[in-house]
Amino acid sequence: MKFGFNSEETGAACSKALEAFLGRAFHKQWCRYRRAFKSCQQDFSENSVHELRVETRRMLALVALFRALWWDDRLAEIERRLKRMFKRFSRLRDTHVQLMFVEDAQERFPELAGFHKALAKREVRLTRRLEASVDKFSVRRIHKFVRGVEKNYRSLRKRVSSRQGDWSRLRGHLDHAFHRVTELRSKIDPQDSVTIHRVRVAFKKFRYLVELLQSLLPGVTARQIEAMHEYQSMMGEIQDVETLQGALDEYVSKKKSRPGKHLHFRDYLRKRRAALVRTYLHQADRLDSFWPPRPAHGQKHRRQSHKIRTSRTRAAAKG
Repeated sequence: MKFGFNSEETGAACSKALEAFLGRAFHKQWCRYRRAFKSCQQDFSENSVHELRVETRRMLALVALFRALWWDDRLAEIERRLKRMFKRFSRLRDTHVQLMFVEDAQERFPELAGFHKALAKREVRLTRRLEASVDKFSVRRIHKFVRGVEKNYRSLRKRVSSRQGDWSRLRGHLDHAFHRVTELRSKIDPQDSVTIHRVRVAFKKFRYLVELLQSLLPGVTARQIEAMHEYQSMMGEIQDVETLQGALDEYVSKKKSRPGKHLHFRDYLRKRRAALVRTYLHQADRLDSFWPPRPAHGQKHRRQSHKIRTSRTRAAAKG
C-alpha cells in the first residue's frame, strides 16, 4: 500500500503499515546480505563481489534509516562492521573497472601493455587478500546484533499503540538525504572531480533509500528508479576516469614506465573526462525531478475527480 506524504492517510493506518513494512524489510535485507556473503565465500568472483557490495549498500541504507527512526546501539555496531568490510572491496572493484577499460583501449594505445600487466597482477594480489578476509569475517557476530535489533523492534511495536511520529521522521530522513545531494550539487566545481564524487556518494545513499521504500512511496515508479540509476552512472563514469588516471600516475611514479610514454593516453583520458563532466553538468538539474515523488497520472486524475465531486456535493448542499 502506498501513502501520499501530504494526505490524510498518513495517520494511524500509515504508521501501522510503516511498522510492518520496516520489520519485514530489515529481516529480508539481512537474509539477502547473508546469501550474497555466502555466495562470495563459495565462489569469489567479480560478479559475487559486485552482488555483495550492492547488498551491503542496501543493508547500510536500511540501518541508517532505522537509526534515524529509533536509536539502538547495536545499529551503530552493525554499520561499523559492514563499512569496514565494504571498504576493503573498493580497490578491487576499481581494479576490475580499470582492467576492462585498458583492455578495450589497448588496440588504440598498444603502449598500455605494461600497465595492463601491472593491473592484472594487482587484481590477483587483491583477490587473494580479500578472499582470505571474507573467510575470516564473522557474519555470525553481526547476526547476533541483527537479532537483537529485531527483538527490540518487536518490543517497541507492542509497547507503543500509535507511532505517527515515525512517518514524520521517515519523511524528514528522506528530505534531509535529498537536501544533502542538492546542497553538494550547488558546490560542484567542474575542475575538481572530488566535488562531483561527493554528490555521487550522497545521491547513491538517497537512491538506495528510495528503492527500499518504493512500495510505500506514491509516484515512485520503476522508470524513476531506472532514471536515478542512469543519473548516478553519469557521475560514476567520471569517477572511473579519475581513478584510472590515479592508477596510471602510481604506475609511472614507481618507475615502471619511462616518462612521456603514455602522453597520448593521458590526453585521451583528459578529453574523455572533460566530455563526461560536460554531459553531467548539462543534465545535473534532472536531480530536481526525483524528489518529492510526483503522483502517477492516474492517481492525480482520481484526486482531481474526488475534488470535483466534493465541490459539487457542497454546492448542491448549499443550493
